[in-house]
Amino acid sequence: QKLGSVINLNIAVVGQGQNGLIISQMLANMGARRIIALDLLEERLVYSKKNKATHTIRVTAPMDTEAVRSEIERITEGEMCHVAVDMVGHQNRTIQLCSELTKRGGKVLLFGLPPAKSEEQMNIRFVDLSRNLSYVCAHSPEFESFRLALELIEQGRFDPSTIFSHEMPFCKFREAYDKACNYEDGVVKVLLAFPE
Repeated sequence: QKLGSVINLNIAVVGQGQNGLIISQMLANMGARRIIALDLLEERLVYSKKNKATHTIRVTAPMDTEAVRSEIERITEGEMCHVAVDMVGHQNRTIQLCSELTKRGGKVLLFGLPPAKSEEQMNIRFVDLSRNLSYVCAHSPEFESFRLALELIEQGRFDPSTIFSHEMPFCKFREAYDKACNYEDGVVKVLLAFPE
């Protein structure tokens, strides 16, 4: 909503956890031209395609920003991204990467939160100010956003099933939690099923 129309735009989504997958699918539904999903984990990028990403890039740690930028330039035919979405929230990595991938006058949507108290402030580099980038914060959405999400699911306009990599019975909650926290067995998101 804060981005306005995304029709015919190139958009990079950095971080393909559950929220990155959700926003990739939503951007596709809203008419984005290219959705370029980036993540460290290859198994998450498989789910990116299921969530309508048009392209995927596996990034490495430490990140080779120039290689990622070069691949985005190739995919967008030199245009770069109109919008880059940071779903991770690390100042010296993902926020700056998003700025690098965005064309002059583009937008960086800040959704991801840094680990608690690890980064007290966010810095915008002077070079990014001189490129007239806009930074849009999307933390802590209003309750109305959740109501809209439920309506989109009920109406069949958003398919949440494509973000789940595993389904386990609720009685195995602890095992599911450990699997998700430790990224075991290619986990992206675990659906806990209650007995009928």
